[in-house]
Amino acid sequence: MTQDEVAEVFGVTRVAFHRWETGQAKPYRRRLEAYARLLNGWAEKYPAEIASRSALTRQAG
Repeated sequence: MTQDEVAEVFGVTRVAFHRWETGQAKPYRRRLEAYARLLNGWAEKYPAEIASRSALTRQAG
């Protein structure tokens, strides 16, 4: 999914969603809970892909 698609689902702009992802902003509680469910669902569905991306992020940081 693109940032635009996820932002639309949550009823926010792509910029607002980008800020959530980068830690520049935090969604309100209801959206935060929904966002956490989305991320947890993706982690369960794609565990190997998530783990390898996390490793790449740690190496680059």
